[in-house]
Amino acid sequence: MVALTLALTACGTGVTVEDPDLTLYGAKAIAQEGETEVIAAIPEHIVRSVDQRPTGSLLSCTGERNYQWAGGTTVHVAPDTDLEAVIDDVAHAYSEQPEWEVTRETATDGAPLVTLYRVTTGGYLVSGEEDRSTIEIYSFSPCFHLPDDMTPHGSY
Repeated sequence: MVALTLALTACGTGVTVEDPDLTLYGAKAIAQEGETEVIAAIPEHIVRSVDQRPTGSLLSCTGERNYQWAGGTTVHVAPDTDLEAVIDDVAHAYSEQPEWEVTRETATDGAPLVTLYRVTTGGYLVSGEEDRSTIEIYSFSPCFHLPDDMTPHGSY
């Protein structure tokens, strides 16, 4: 999980604000809707439950007070699910959409991993966890400018 968190943070480096009207809560909504879309690429019959975290944190983007909202969802899957195949299916579903950049990898712990990125919706790391009972979806939104009256250190 630490490796995924570091990878997620690295994704925000050098990213700039594309939509000057995007707010923190709009960015959060985009990221969480994207998590839900990723879940839709997972076969329904293997999904036992979904736990979308209600809050996340902010990652820096290029420029003063520019941030991305970062959050996540845990998908609990049926025992003996072939997570390699599921992650491959997610990667394939997104690779057929030209606006998405898709990178299929293996995490340092051997877990299957796919990175999905699109400028307008941010990015997602989708990984089968070591215990093979969950799929983690880590999200980060497009960049937005945080107003001066909000702290970047809060949980939103």
